[in-house]
Amino acid sequence: MCKYKAKYLKHKIKQTFLMPIGFKERKERYKSNNKNVFRTMQKIIFS
Repeated sequence: MCKYKAKYLKHKIKQTFLMPIGFKERKERYKSNNKNVFRTMQKIIFS
């Protein structure tokens, strides 16, 4: 249950950070900027 909750939270955070105009755009942006977004999220969460 804890594992699932953490996964869900991560997903929610991702959704919040990757809020472009359209879903397709979000998918593409997520694919290309996956590592950059993760680094940015780490900076925001751990700063």
